[in-house]
Amino acid sequence: MNRKLHFLAAASATALLALTAGCGGDSTEIKTPDGSVKVDKDGDKVKVETTDGSFESGTDLPKDFPEEIKLVDGKITSATSMTTSGKAGFVVGMTSTKNTQEIVDQAVSNLEANGFETTTKTISGDQAVVGSKSDKWEVALSVGPGTPRVISYVIYEIE
Repeated sequence: MNRKLHFLAAASATALLALTAGCGGDSTEIKTPDGSVKVDKDGDKVKVETTDGSFESGTDLPKDFPEEIKLVDGKITSATSMTTSGKAGFVVGMTSTKNTQEIVDQAVSNLEANGFETTTKTISGDQAVVGSKSDKWEVALSVGPGTPRVISYVIYEIE
């Protein structure tokens, strides 16, 4: 991991700890040897900004979530966005009562309808991993066992 990403991750962790501990109210600025970190908290959403990038976490999709990535039907339990070195990345956690095959079929259909190529698809019992790629994005989807199913999207911008 590069220095900027280390800094952003450390700053985010520090800021989240400060806010969840009740220090600093709804907005704060933290000075570090590498620069300032601005932290804003609004309900369940936390946003951290530095000169190197930003980090945002909550239970709603970020405003800059790519339109061309349509998620499967289910409940969003967490949504995180991160920008570093001008590139965006997202992690979305979800749950669904659908079975694994239905989730995979819908995910592949949604992505391929928007120009993505499925690069890998592995289903083993009630677990699955799907990889997809477009000219701009790579998407990794995992489906875990249990009821409801736990779904994770990891999305990052490629060059």
